[in-house]
Amino acid sequence: MRYVVLLLLVGISLAGCSDQVEPADDPTLYSIPVVKDIDRFNAAVPLTSAGAAEPGVVVGPDGTLYANVWTQFFKSTDGVSWSALENPLQTRGDTSLTVSPDGTLHAVAMAIASDDGPRLPYIRSTDGGATWSTPIDLASTTSNIDRPWITALPDGRLVVVWNSFEDKETPVRISSDGGLTWAIAETPAPQHYLVLGPAVPTRDGGALIPLNGFDHMTLLRLHGTTWEAIDGPVAEGGSFVTIPSVAESRDGAIWIASTVGGETALNAAWAFYNAGAGWNGVKLYPGVALMPWLQPTNDGVVATMYQRNPVVLDPILPNIVPADWDVAAVQLNASGIQRNVSVASAVHNGNICTSGAGCSQADWTFRDYFQTAVLTDGRIAVPFPVDAVGGVEVRVAISQ
Repeated sequence: MRYVVLLLLVGISLAGCSDQVEPADDPTLYSIPVVKDIDRFNAAVPLTSAGAAEPGVVVGPDGTLYANVWTQFFKSTDGVSWSALENPLQTRGDTSLTVSPDGTLHAVAMAIASDDGPRLPYIRSTDGGATWSTPIDLASTTSNIDRPWITALPDGRLVVVWNSFEDKETPVRISSDGGLTWAIAETPAPQHYLVLGPAVPTRDGGALIPLNGFDHMTLLRLHGTTWEAIDGPVAEGGSFVTIPSVAESRDGAIWIASTVGGETALNAAWAFYNAGAGWNGVKLYPGVALMPWLQPTNDGVVATMYQRNPVVLDPILPNIVPADWDVAAVQLNASGIQRNVSVASAVHNGNICTSGAGCSQADWTFRDYFQTAVLTDGRIAVPFPVDAVGGVEVRVAISQ
């Protein structure tokens, strides 16, 4: 799963956003939804208690929400009542969903080493997940892969990126006809990246893909049909240790976020922005925070993340009691953090791992990201795991 570092501990409380406005009257720009002001989040509703790992939410043009939790798919028309969808794939690894402008639902999945069949199967549904197409294998070889992502762009093109770790490549494939056919895989990255995030659409009709090189970030930017590699921020005094997230705010600035860990920067969530004059960083929380995920606002981003409450000294025994982890959202722009809103409190008490199955000391593994979505009306949907009776379940909270 994740080839990243082990992270620990507990907590959160954050968020916000800016008023929803229409983009400048420029016919060459697409109107991509941005998060509006957040006052609070509604009470989170349960999504699933089975295999509650690495949840993600996407939104269709009609407002329908789709969620993936490991290999499970779900659907909701209101964000409150969720129904399970069939996943016809027999793979047992990561999945990723997206919805194209015509409402078609698309999915990719990762086969683990012991799975038979395609390494990177792709399927599509034109009836909201009731039925699915025959799988197509997008992997260019029979080698094992990790963490595929699929994204629909405003012009209908699809972008899939994944880590082909056995081949030491970071391939990208594009479909220009809604997934019916696919261009050959490209490898535009300047090196092999083990950790990567999904492509996000840009207002000029292109895309941005964030790549984590541990001591640095790289962005792949799609211009028309050509990819350009852009130097991202550098991890000063530490390493980037979680899946990166990227967003383009409506004012045109590029934002990228990850967790920075190391001897001099222990498990801190950072966001970096570039408005054309180099990268500038904003620390998202003064204490320990993990796995920030970005969504754009008019002049900045909203970052949702795990945040650790301050540790509590045991009054009887001279040791530190692990504190609770919260989930929070932070609104920020180039001026800094604007507001904090709590998404959910005390979701976990213990250690959180950021390297998938590679953690020996963490009691929460495969909780190493949660993919948020902007609804058509500017609210934000946040899926997250939480300790529950008998195990872990995923819940979804939506801003109000």
